[in-house]
Amino acid sequence: MNTLKFVRVGAIALIAAFSLCAASAATTLPIRVSIGGAGAGPFVADTSLPYLTETGADNITTVPEDIDVSKAKDAAPKAVYQSVRWGTDMTFAFSGLKPKANYSVRIHFAEVYYDSAGQRIFDVLINQKPVLTQFDILKDAGGKDIADVKTFDATADDSGKIVIETMTSKTGGVDYASISGIEILETHK
Repeated sequence: MNTLKFVRVGAIALIAAFSLCAASAATTLPIRVSIGGAGAGPFVADTSLPYLTETGADNITTVPEDIDVSKAKDAAPKAVYQSVRWGTDMTFAFSGLKPKANYSVRIHFAEVYYDSAGQRIFDVLINQKPVLTQFDILKDAGGKDIADVKTFDATADDSGKIVIETMTSKTGGVDYASISGIEILETHK
């Protein structure tokens, strides 16, 4: 908001105060991010996005295998699942959302490394609330190189953030958590 205040001294108006306040930029929805990949279709790469802060997600694996997206409802393009970020405890914080507004969060997974269930197990939290516990991508998807999409309701916090966390080290998980993509969509509740 710009404020300009004039003070009249005799016949001359002087500027007594001027303030310029930057309006907070809202993040444009929908948000579709390829976590670790170069982006594909409407999904953008997760690098240099002003509304996304990642921690603990420094490892990236990219595979050439064809990913089966036919079994997943609302699957991303195949290329999104061919790259994953993985780590023990990762955090993806999305800012610039409307405070206290309701959103749908879709998290995209594919097991691109292991061949049998029980080799990668982790928890997922949204705004510190567990949404997946002891999650095994391969078991849930039905096999290796198969897309798996999970959708959750989430409310942005007082500052307009939604924070997605994965945990293995604190919850008795196995190996590293792995994520291929994240979407944040408006809901009309």
